[in-house]
Amino acid sequence: MRLGVRVAGLRFGDGGLVGVELAGGEFLPAEAIVLATNHHTLDKWVPAERAARDGRIGQVEGLRDVPILGAHLWFDRPVLAESHAAFMTGPLQWLFRKDADGRAVHGVISAARDWVGRPRDECLRLFEAHIRSIFPAARQAKLERGVIVIEKRATYSPLPGSDRFRPEQAPPTGGLQNLFLAGDYTKTGWPATMEGAVRSGYLAAEGVVRFAGVRGQTRFLQDDLPVQWPGRVLWKRSPGWS
Repeated sequence: MRLGVRVAGLRFGDGGLVGVELAGGEFLPAEAIVLATNHHTLDKWVPAERAARDGRIGQVEGLRDVPILGAHLWFDRPVLAESHAAFMTGPLQWLFRKDADGRAVHGVISAARDWVGRPRDECLRLFEAHIRSIFPAARQAKLERGVIVIEKRATYSPLPGSDRFRPEQAPPTGGLQNLFLAGDYTKTGWPATMEGAVRSGYLAAEGVVRFAGVRGQTRFLQDDLPVQWPGRVLWKRSPGWS
């Protein structure tokens, strides 16, 4: 394991990938590689002539990106006692406590298209007012600092039909046989979530051990949690339930 090391590129041989080139000039040989990047950077790592052999690389061009906004706010006193909160109304969707006493909080807005380009001070005023309206402890607190971060290409957008653009983790027949993909954009059975990204890692690991011919355990994907009673109640009340 190498920490704090930047990868410069992948090295290809006649039969596929042969290793990883580091920014410092070092070369690490590898029998299999898991590429865990955003979908829109795949063409940076896999040149066009190599990608032509593997339909997964071009397949992702049909995916569309969606931004996520993160609002980091520091107050002069504790405002959030719990580890996190989910909001029924906006503008913030989630709020997470980022320190021991709840003075530093992190708000999140997914699919934040409407917030791209809006003035930072305007955003902070709205988010501060939202937090004060929900948490009594925040009503007398002073906002000491605020930072807005918008990742414009945070995840893919789950538009209708987008699943057909999501690639498998393992290579297809005739593709780059020792290149495996991981990321929430791959075909996980889940949408673009952190849990979906974790599932992609399990599925990529399964592909690697099968490729390596490892005997014994070849399944790492964890089963979904059983549906608990609140979910069953909502399911029974939903239209079309039988």
